[in-house]
Amino acid sequence: MIVLNWIAVFVWCWMIFYLSSIPGLKTGLGTWDFILRKLAHFLEFAWLELLLFFTILKTFEIEARKIVFWAGFFAFVYAISDEIHQSFIPNRDGNLRDVFIDFLGICLMAYLILSHRKFSISDG
Repeated sequence: MIVLNWIAVFVWCWMIFYLSSIPGLKTGLGTWDFILRKLAHFLEFAWLELLLFFTILKTFEIEARKIVFWAGFFAFVYAISDEIHQSFIPNRDGNLRDVFIDFLGICLMAYLILSHRKFSISDG
């Protein structure tokens, strides 16, 4: 089961990498294109935080709030590396605004995990 969790994390990271490799990824919907792409950033890194949280939880015996921190740290580092990667793709650019949006998704998911009764801040 633990191996499947790690596979899910790597598949999700690969999917982020793959989408970042598409030159000029636009829908042609004008303002909605911008909104949908930023929402995608937010959600894909929130989901990465959740995947990492459950994978680390099942792999190591660490208290929940430390797992949330490390999952968030790794997701954030991946967000930075994703923007660096995009800077090498034609018609794409890496920017801090997207890292910030990714970070907001990570933080929201971390908050939701910690606010859940089973993984409360007093856990540990």
